[in-house]
Amino acid sequence: MEKCISCGRINKYYGYIFLSVLFMLLQDLAYGTNYNNSFRELIIFKLQNEHKIIHDVFCYLVVFFSSLVIYKKYKIKKPKNILINKAKIIQDQKEEEHSKKYFTKLLFIIILWAIEEQLKQLYMNILKNLDFWMFELIIMYFFMKRIFNVKLYKHQILSFLIIIFPFIFKVGTIILSIISHDNNDPGIIYLDNKFIIPIGIILYIILLISDSYILTEIKSFMDIRFISIPEILMYFGLFGSIICLIITLASSYIECPHFQKDICDIPYIENNKTIYYFENYKIYFSGFKENPMKNIAVNLIGNFSFFLEWLFSLLVVKHLSPIHKIFSTPFYFFSQKTLLAIITLCKEQNFFAKNKIRYILWKFILDITGDFIAILALMVYLEIIELNFCEFNHDTRKSIAIRAIDDILSDSKEKDFIFLQNGDVEEISNGKNKKRKNFMKLLPN
Repeated sequence: MEKCISCGRINKYYGYIFLSVLFMLLQDLAYGTNYNNSFRELIIFKLQNEHKIIHDVFCYLVVFFSSLVIYKKYKIKKPKNILINKAKIIQDQKEEEHSKKYFTKLLFIIILWAIEEQLKQLYMNILKNLDFWMFELIIMYFFMKRIFNVKLYKHQILSFLIIIFPFIFKVGTIILSIISHDNNDPGIIYLDNKFIIPIGIILYIILLISDSYILTEIKSFMDIRFISIPEILMYFGLFGSIICLIITLASSYIECPHFQKDICDIPYIENNKTIYYFENYKIYFSGFKENPMKNIAVNLIGNFSFFLEWLFSLLVVKHLSPIHKIFSTPFYFFSQKTLLAIITLCKEQNFFAKNKIRYILWKFILDITGDFIAILALMVYLEIIELNFCEFNHDTRKSIAIRAIDDILSDSKEKDFIFLQNGDVEEISNGKNKKRKNFMKLLPN
Protein backbone atom coordinates (compact mmCIF):
# COMPACT_ATOMS: atom_id res chain seq x y z
CA MET A 1 0.00 0.00 0.00
CA GLU A 2 2.85 2.38 0.82
CA LYS A 3 4.29 1.84 -2.65
CA CYS A 4 0.95 2.71 -4.29
CA ILE A 5 -0.07 5.64 -2.07
CA SER A 6 2.20 7.95 -0.14
CA CYS A 7 2.03 11.29 1.60
CA GLY A 8 3.45 14.30 -0.18
CA ARG A 9 5.34 17.18 1.37
CA ILE A 10 3.08 19.12 3.74
CA ASN A 11 3.39 22.84 3.17
CA LYS A 12 3.55 24.86 6.38
CA TYR A 13 1.03 27.30 4.88
CA TYR A 14 -1.64 24.56 4.89
CA GLY A 15 -2.21 25.59 8.50
CA TYR A 16 -3.93 28.73 7.20
CA ILE A 17 -6.59 26.53 5.56
CA PHE A 18 -7.40 24.78 8.84
CA LEU A 19 -7.47 28.10 10.72
CA SER A 20 -9.92 29.60 8.21
CA VAL A 21 -12.20 26.56 8.65
CA LEU A 22 -11.90 26.83 12.44
CA PHE A 23 -13.14 30.43 12.42
CA MET A 24 -15.96 29.51 10.02
CA LEU A 25 -17.10 26.96 12.60
CA LEU A 26 -16.83 29.58 15.36
CA GLN A 27 -19.20 31.79 13.36
CA ASP A 28 -21.64 28.90 13.23
CA LEU A 29 -21.29 28.58 16.98
CA ALA A 30 -22.09 32.29 17.40
CA TYR A 31 -24.95 32.67 14.91
CA GLY A 32 -26.24 29.09 14.86
CA THR A 33 -26.39 26.42 12.20
CA ASN A 34 -28.16 23.14 11.48
CA TYR A 35 -28.45 20.55 8.76
CA ASN A 36 -31.98 20.23 7.36
CA ASN A 37 -33.39 20.97 10.84
CA SER A 38 -32.60 17.36 11.81
CA PHE A 39 -29.93 17.88 14.49
CA ARG A 40 -29.56 19.87 17.69
CA GLU A 41 -28.61 23.38 16.60
CA LEU A 42 -24.95 24.32 16.93
CA ILE A 43 -25.16 27.62 18.83
CA ILE A 44 -23.95 29.26 22.07
CA PHE A 45 -26.92 31.50 22.85
CA LYS A 46 -30.28 31.09 21.18
CA LEU A 47 -31.62 34.52 20.14
CA GLN A 48 -35.13 35.34 19.04
CA ASN A 49 -34.27 36.06 15.39
CA GLU A 50 -31.15 35.50 13.29
CA HIS A 51 -30.77 38.94 11.63
CA LYS A 52 -28.04 37.75 9.26
CA ILE A 53 -27.65 41.05 7.37
CA ILE A 54 -27.37 43.19 10.51
CA HIS A 55 -24.78 40.80 11.91
CA ASP A 56 -22.93 41.14 8.61
CA VAL A 57 -22.92 44.94 9.01
CA PHE A 58 -21.09 44.58 12.31
CA CYS A 59 -18.78 41.90 10.86
CA TYR A 60 -17.74 44.13 7.95
CA LEU A 61 -17.23 47.10 10.27
CA VAL A 62 -14.90 45.01 12.45
CA VAL A 63 -13.04 43.92 9.31
CA PHE A 64 -12.72 47.54 8.20
CA PHE A 65 -11.45 48.99 11.49
CA SER A 66 -9.20 46.02 12.33
CA SER A 67 -7.62 46.11 8.87
CA LEU A 68 -7.28 49.90 9.07
CA VAL A 69 -5.31 49.60 12.32
CA ILE A 70 -3.04 46.90 10.84
CA TYR A 71 -2.64 48.87 7.61
CA LYS A 72 -1.65 52.05 9.50
CA LYS A 73 0.90 50.16 11.55
CA TYR A 74 2.22 48.54 8.37
CA LYS A 75 2.62 51.98 6.80
CA ILE A 76 4.02 53.83 9.83
CA LYS A 77 6.68 51.31 10.79
CA LYS A 78 9.90 52.04 8.95
CA PRO A 79 12.65 49.43 8.91
CA LYS A 80 16.00 50.41 10.36
CA ASN A 81 18.13 48.20 8.15
CA ILE A 82 19.57 50.00 5.08
CA LEU A 83 18.93 47.07 2.74
CA ILE A 84 15.33 46.81 3.93
CA ASN A 85 14.93 50.55 3.46
CA LYS A 86 16.07 50.25 -0.15
CA ALA A 87 13.64 47.41 -0.76
CA LYS A 88 10.90 49.49 0.82
CA ILE A 89 11.74 52.45 -1.44
CA ILE A 90 11.59 50.23 -4.52
CA GLN A 91 8.25 48.85 -3.38
CA ASP A 92 6.92 52.37 -2.75
CA GLN A 93 8.00 53.41 -6.24
CA LYS A 94 6.17 50.43 -7.71
CA GLU A 95 3.07 51.30 -5.72
CA GLU A 96 3.20 54.89 -6.97
CA GLU A 97 3.27 53.59 -10.54
CA HIS A 98 -0.17 52.04 -10.08
CA SER A 99 -2.44 53.90 -12.42
CA LYS A 100 -5.95 55.03 -11.70
CA LYS A 101 -7.15 52.23 -13.95
CA TYR A 102 -5.77 49.50 -11.69
CA PHE A 103 -7.11 51.15 -8.53
CA THR A 104 -10.56 51.42 -10.13
CA LYS A 105 -10.36 47.76 -11.12
CA LEU A 106 -9.42 46.82 -7.56
CA LEU A 107 -12.40 48.69 -6.14
CA PHE A 108 -14.69 47.09 -8.73
CA ILE A 109 -13.47 43.61 -7.78
CA ILE A 110 -13.91 44.24 -4.05
CA ILE A 111 -17.41 45.70 -4.49
CA LEU A 112 -18.28 42.69 -6.66
CA TRP A 113 -16.82 40.46 -3.95
CA ALA A 114 -19.00 42.01 -1.22
CA ILE A 115 -22.13 41.72 -3.39
CA GLU A 116 -21.28 38.15 -4.38
CA GLU A 117 -20.89 37.11 -0.74
CA GLN A 118 -24.37 38.39 0.08
CA LEU A 119 -25.89 36.70 -2.97
CA LYS A 120 -24.17 33.43 -2.10
CA GLN A 121 -25.45 33.59 1.46
CA LEU A 122 -29.00 34.30 0.22
CA TYR A 123 -28.75 31.44 -2.26
CA MET A 124 -27.61 28.98 0.42
CA ASN A 125 -30.58 29.96 2.61
CA ILE A 126 -33.34 29.60 0.02
CA LEU A 127 -31.98 26.97 -2.40
CA LYS A 128 -30.35 24.35 -0.22
CA ASN A 129 -28.86 21.25 -1.88
CA LEU A 130 -28.44 23.15 -5.17
CA ASP A 131 -24.96 24.32 -4.16
CA PHE A 132 -22.76 22.43 -6.62
CA TRP A 133 -19.61 23.98 -5.15
CA MET A 134 -17.42 21.13 -6.49
CA PHE A 135 -17.50 22.74 -9.95
CA GLU A 136 -15.43 25.62 -8.61
CA LEU A 137 -12.24 23.54 -8.84
CA ILE A 138 -12.67 23.26 -12.61
CA ILE A 139 -13.73 26.89 -13.02
CA MET A 140 -10.86 28.12 -10.85
CA TYR A 141 -8.36 26.17 -12.92
CA PHE A 142 -9.35 28.00 -16.12
CA PHE A 143 -8.95 31.38 -14.42
CA MET A 144 -5.58 30.34 -13.00
CA LYS A 145 -4.50 29.15 -16.43
CA ARG A 146 -5.53 32.46 -18.02
CA ILE A 147 -3.80 34.69 -15.46
CA PHE A 148 -0.90 32.57 -14.14
CA ASN A 149 -0.52 30.09 -17.02
CA VAL A 150 -0.73 27.03 -14.74
CA LYS A 151 -0.57 23.58 -16.32
CA LEU A 152 -2.88 20.64 -15.71
CA TYR A 153 -1.09 17.35 -15.00
CA LYS A 154 -2.25 13.76 -14.95
CA HIS A 155 -2.94 13.54 -11.20
CA GLN A 156 -4.90 16.80 -11.37
CA ILE A 157 -7.04 15.49 -14.23
CA LEU A 158 -7.78 12.46 -12.02
CA SER A 159 -8.94 14.76 -9.22
CA PHE A 160 -11.34 16.43 -11.68
CA LEU A 161 -12.78 13.01 -12.48
CA ILE A 162 -13.14 12.12 -8.79
CA ILE A 163 -15.15 15.32 -8.28
CA ILE A 164 -17.90 13.74 -10.42
CA PHE A 165 -18.88 11.47 -7.51
CA PRO A 166 -19.74 14.32 -5.05
CA PHE A 167 -21.78 15.83 -7.89
CA ILE A 168 -23.74 12.57 -8.30
CA PHE A 169 -24.33 12.37 -4.55
CA LYS A 170 -25.53 15.99 -4.52
CA VAL A 171 -28.05 15.15 -7.25
CA GLY A 172 -29.17 12.25 -5.06
CA THR A 173 -29.93 14.60 -2.16
CA ILE A 174 -32.01 16.81 -4.47
CA ILE A 175 -34.02 13.80 -5.66
CA LEU A 176 -34.63 12.71 -2.06
CA SER A 177 -35.82 16.23 -1.16
CA ILE A 178 -38.27 16.21 -4.05
CA ILE A 179 -39.55 12.72 -3.19
CA SER A 180 -39.95 13.43 0.53
CA HIS A 181 -41.59 16.84 0.01
CA ASP A 182 -41.16 17.52 3.74
CA ASN A 183 -42.28 21.01 4.80
CA ASN A 184 -39.84 20.89 7.72
CA ASP A 185 -36.95 20.83 5.26
CA PRO A 186 -35.83 24.50 5.13
CA GLY A 187 -34.80 26.37 2.01
CA ILE A 188 -36.45 23.99 -0.45
CA ILE A 189 -38.78 26.37 -2.33
CA TYR A 190 -38.20 24.39 -5.52
CA LEU A 191 -40.38 21.53 -4.21
CA ASP A 192 -43.51 23.26 -5.51
CA ASN A 193 -41.72 25.06 -8.32
CA LYS A 194 -39.56 22.56 -10.23
CA PHE A 195 -38.57 25.18 -12.84
CA ILE A 196 -36.47 26.87 -10.15
CA ILE A 197 -34.00 23.95 -10.13
CA PRO A 198 -32.29 24.63 -13.52
CA ILE A 199 -32.48 28.40 -12.92
CA GLY A 200 -30.92 27.97 -9.48
CA ILE A 201 -28.09 25.80 -10.82
CA ILE A 202 -27.30 28.36 -13.53
CA LEU A 203 -27.31 31.17 -10.97
CA TYR A 204 -24.98 29.22 -8.70
CA ILE A 205 -22.54 28.53 -11.55
CA ILE A 206 -22.53 32.29 -12.24
CA LEU A 207 -21.69 32.86 -8.57
CA LEU A 208 -18.87 30.30 -8.79
CA ILE A 209 -17.49 32.02 -11.90
CA SER A 210 -17.55 35.40 -10.18
CA ASP A 211 -15.94 33.94 -7.05
CA SER A 212 -13.15 32.34 -9.10
CA TYR A 213 -12.61 35.56 -11.02
CA ILE A 214 -12.47 37.62 -7.82
CA LEU A 215 -9.98 35.36 -6.01
CA THR A 216 -7.63 35.03 -8.99
CA GLU A 217 -7.68 38.79 -9.57
CA ILE A 218 -6.98 39.42 -5.88
CA LYS A 219 -4.09 36.96 -6.11
CA SER A 220 -2.81 38.93 -9.11
CA PHE A 221 -3.05 42.24 -7.25
CA MET A 222 -1.17 40.81 -4.27
CA ASP A 223 1.60 39.18 -6.32
CA ILE A 224 2.04 41.66 -9.15
CA ARG A 225 0.71 44.97 -7.82
CA PHE A 226 2.00 44.49 -4.25
CA ILE A 227 -1.39 45.22 -2.68
CA SER A 228 -1.29 44.10 0.96
CA ILE A 229 -3.90 41.91 2.64
CA PRO A 230 -4.86 44.59 5.22
CA GLU A 231 -5.53 47.06 2.38
CA ILE A 232 -7.75 44.55 0.55
CA LEU A 233 -9.65 43.70 3.74
CA MET A 234 -10.01 47.39 4.57
CA TYR A 235 -11.86 48.07 1.31
CA PHE A 236 -13.76 44.79 1.63
CA GLY A 237 -14.98 45.75 5.10
CA LEU A 238 -15.89 49.29 4.00
CA PHE A 239 -17.96 48.37 0.94
CA GLY A 240 -19.39 45.26 2.60
CA SER A 241 -20.74 47.29 5.52
CA ILE A 242 -22.20 49.92 3.16
CA ILE A 243 -23.96 47.30 1.03
CA CYS A 244 -25.37 45.44 4.05
CA LEU A 245 -26.46 48.73 5.66
CA ILE A 246 -28.34 49.73 2.50
CA ILE A 247 -30.06 46.32 2.42
CA THR A 248 -30.98 46.61 6.11
CA LEU A 249 -32.43 50.12 5.82
CA ALA A 250 -34.35 49.36 2.64
CA SER A 251 -35.80 46.04 3.82
CA SER A 252 -36.83 47.47 7.22
CA TYR A 253 -39.64 49.40 5.50
CA ILE A 254 -40.68 46.76 2.95
CA GLU A 255 -43.02 43.94 3.94
CA CYS A 256 -42.57 40.52 2.33
CA PRO A 257 -45.80 39.21 0.81
CA HIS A 258 -44.36 35.89 -0.40
CA PHE A 259 -41.87 33.21 0.66
CA GLN A 260 -42.08 34.26 4.31
CA LYS A 261 -40.58 31.02 5.56
CA ASP A 262 -37.67 30.79 3.14
CA ILE A 263 -36.61 34.37 2.41
CA CYS A 264 -38.26 36.67 4.94
CA ASP A 265 -37.91 35.06 8.37
CA ILE A 266 -38.07 38.15 10.63
CA PRO A 267 -41.62 38.25 12.08
CA TYR A 268 -43.28 41.32 13.59
CA ILE A 269 -46.71 41.19 15.24
CA GLU A 270 -48.84 44.30 14.80
CA ASN A 271 -52.58 44.52 15.53
CA ASN A 272 -52.76 40.70 15.91
CA LYS A 273 -51.27 40.36 12.43
CA THR A 274 -47.87 38.85 11.71
CA ILE A 275 -45.78 40.77 9.21
CA TYR A 276 -42.55 39.31 7.82
CA TYR A 277 -39.43 41.24 6.87
CA PHE A 278 -36.25 40.25 5.12
CA GLU A 279 -34.40 42.39 7.68
CA ASN A 280 -35.51 45.01 10.19
CA TYR A 281 -33.21 47.02 12.44
CA LYS A 282 -36.07 48.12 14.74
CA ILE A 283 -36.87 44.50 15.62
CA TYR A 284 -33.18 43.77 16.09
CA PHE A 285 -32.50 46.59 18.55
CA SER A 286 -35.71 45.88 20.50
CA GLY A 287 -34.49 42.30 20.94
CA PHE A 288 -30.99 43.57 21.73
CA LYS A 289 -32.33 45.49 24.74
CA GLU A 290 -33.97 42.34 26.12
CA ASN A 291 -30.74 40.30 26.09
CA PRO A 292 -27.82 42.76 25.81
CA MET A 293 -25.12 40.47 27.24
CA LYS A 294 -26.02 37.54 24.95
CA ASN A 295 -26.12 39.81 21.90
CA ILE A 296 -22.76 41.37 22.78
CA ALA A 297 -21.18 37.91 23.24
CA VAL A 298 -22.63 36.69 19.94
CA ASN A 299 -21.36 39.77 18.10
CA LEU A 300 -17.88 39.62 19.60
CA ILE A 301 -17.38 35.95 18.73
CA GLY A 302 -19.04 36.21 15.32
CA ASN A 303 -17.44 39.49 14.23
CA PHE A 304 -13.84 38.63 15.05
CA SER A 305 -14.26 35.07 13.72
CA PHE A 306 -15.48 36.61 10.44
CA PHE A 307 -12.43 38.88 10.29
CA LEU A 308 -9.98 36.08 11.09
CA GLU A 309 -11.64 33.73 8.61
CA TRP A 310 -11.03 36.13 5.74
CA LEU A 311 -7.59 37.08 7.00
CA PHE A 312 -6.43 33.46 6.88
CA SER A 313 -8.33 32.84 3.64
CA LEU A 314 -6.40 35.64 1.94
CA LEU A 315 -3.16 34.32 3.45
CA VAL A 316 -4.00 31.01 1.75
CA VAL A 317 -4.56 32.81 -1.56
CA LYS A 318 -1.35 34.80 -1.19
CA HIS A 319 1.07 32.10 -0.04
CA LEU A 320 -0.53 29.17 -1.88
CA SER A 321 -3.23 29.78 -4.51
CA PRO A 322 -6.98 30.39 -4.90
CA ILE A 323 -7.36 26.66 -5.64
CA HIS A 324 -6.10 25.91 -2.13
CA LYS A 325 -8.88 28.17 -0.82
CA ILE A 326 -11.43 25.74 -2.32
CA PHE A 327 -10.08 23.03 -0.04
CA SER A 328 -11.69 24.79 2.93
CA THR A 329 -15.22 24.28 1.51
CA PRO A 330 -15.58 20.47 1.74
CA PHE A 331 -13.46 20.42 4.90
CA TYR A 332 -15.82 22.96 6.50
CA PHE A 333 -18.99 21.10 5.46
CA PHE A 334 -17.57 17.77 6.63
CA SER A 335 -16.53 19.24 10.01
CA GLN A 336 -19.86 21.01 10.43
CA LYS A 337 -21.93 17.85 9.84
CA THR A 338 -19.65 15.82 12.11
CA LEU A 339 -19.98 18.35 14.95
CA LEU A 340 -23.78 18.47 14.60
CA ALA A 341 -23.99 14.66 14.76
CA ILE A 342 -21.71 14.48 17.82
CA ILE A 343 -23.59 17.22 19.71
CA THR A 344 -26.98 15.64 18.95
CA LEU A 345 -25.70 12.20 19.97
CA CYS A 346 -24.36 13.57 23.27
CA LYS A 347 -27.44 15.62 24.17
CA GLU A 348 -30.24 13.37 22.95
CA GLN A 349 -28.54 9.94 22.89
CA ASN A 350 -29.72 9.73 19.31
CA PHE A 351 -28.01 10.44 16.03
CA PHE A 352 -30.81 12.75 14.82
CA ALA A 353 -33.22 15.11 16.56
CA LYS A 354 -36.84 14.10 17.13
CA ASN A 355 -38.14 16.49 14.47
CA LYS A 356 -35.94 15.02 11.73
CA ILE A 357 -37.12 15.19 8.12
CA ARG A 358 -37.84 12.25 5.86
CA TYR A 359 -34.90 10.40 4.30
CA ILE A 360 -32.50 12.41 6.44
CA LEU A 361 -30.24 9.38 7.01
CA TRP A 362 -29.70 8.85 3.28
CA LYS A 363 -29.31 12.57 2.63
CA PHE A 364 -26.74 12.82 5.41
CA ILE A 365 -24.80 9.79 4.13
CA LEU A 366 -24.77 11.10 0.56
CA ASP A 367 -23.72 14.60 1.61
CA ILE A 368 -20.97 13.69 4.06
CA THR A 369 -19.63 10.99 1.73
CA GLY A 370 -19.51 13.53 -1.08
CA ASP A 371 -17.62 15.94 1.18
CA PHE A 372 -15.13 13.23 2.13
CA ILE A 373 -14.51 12.19 -1.49
CA ALA A 374 -14.09 15.85 -2.48
CA ILE A 375 -11.48 16.25 0.28
CA LEU A 376 -9.59 13.24 -1.11
CA ALA A 377 -9.82 14.63 -4.66
CA LEU A 378 -8.44 17.99 -3.57
CA MET A 379 -5.68 16.29 -1.58
CA VAL A 380 -4.65 14.49 -4.78
CA TYR A 381 -4.78 17.77 -6.71
CA LEU A 382 -2.70 19.55 -4.07
CA GLU A 383 -0.28 16.58 -3.92
CA ILE A 384 -0.90 15.96 -0.23
CA ILE A 385 -1.74 12.41 -1.35
CA GLU A 386 0.57 10.96 -4.01
CA LEU A 387 -0.59 8.07 -6.19
CA ASN A 388 2.48 6.08 -7.17
CA PHE A 389 0.96 4.08 -10.00
CA CYS A 390 -0.03 4.65 -13.64
CA GLU A 391 2.44 7.59 -13.63
CA PHE A 392 0.07 9.75 -11.58
CA ASN A 393 3.09 10.93 -9.58
CA HIS A 394 5.24 11.74 -12.61
CA ASP A 395 4.52 15.49 -12.59
CA THR A 396 4.21 16.18 -8.89
CA ARG A 397 6.48 18.86 -7.46
CA LYS A 398 8.38 16.22 -5.50
CA SER A 399 9.07 14.06 -8.58
CA ILE A 400 10.06 17.06 -10.69
CA ALA A 401 12.47 18.18 -7.95
CA ILE A 402 14.02 14.69 -7.76
CA ARG A 403 14.53 14.57 -11.54
CA ALA A 404 16.11 18.03 -11.49
CA ILE A 405 18.48 17.01 -8.69
CA ASP A 406 19.40 13.80 -10.53
CA ASP A 407 20.21 15.83 -13.64
CA ILE A 408 22.46 18.11 -11.60
CA LEU A 409 24.21 15.20 -9.94
CA SER A 410 24.66 13.30 -13.21
CA ASP A 411 26.41 16.33 -14.70
CA SER A 412 28.62 16.74 -11.65
CA LYS A 413 32.13 15.29 -11.87
CA GLU A 414 32.58 15.33 -8.12
CA LYS A 415 32.84 11.88 -6.58
CA ASP A 416 32.83 10.58 -3.00
CA PHE A 417 35.82 8.45 -1.88
CA ILE A 418 36.78 6.48 1.21
CA PHE A 419 40.41 6.05 2.31
CA LEU A 420 41.23 2.54 3.55
CA GLN A 421 43.84 1.69 6.16
CA ASN A 422 46.02 -0.11 3.61
CA GLY A 423 46.32 3.07 1.59
CA ASP A 424 43.82 2.14 -1.13
CA VAL A 425 41.10 4.56 -2.20
CA GLU A 426 37.58 3.36 -3.14
CA GLU A 427 34.71 5.30 -4.72
CA ILE A 428 31.39 5.23 -2.82
CA SER A 429 28.77 3.79 -5.17
CA ASN A 430 25.73 5.26 -3.37
CA GLY A 431 27.09 8.80 -3.27
CA LYS A 432 24.43 10.04 -5.69
CA ASN A 433 21.59 8.78 -3.53
CA LYS A 434 23.17 10.35 -0.45
CA LYS A 435 23.53 13.69 -2.21
CA ARG A 436 19.98 13.49 -3.46
CA LYS A 437 18.75 13.04 0.12
CA ASN A 438 20.78 16.06 1.20
CA PHE A 439 19.27 18.11 -1.62
CA MET A 440 15.76 16.96 -0.75
CA LYS A 441 16.21 18.17 2.81
CA LEU A 442 16.88 21.64 1.44
CA LEU A 443 13.64 21.78 -0.54
CA PRO A 444 11.01 24.13 0.96
CA ASN A 445 7.91 22.69 2.56
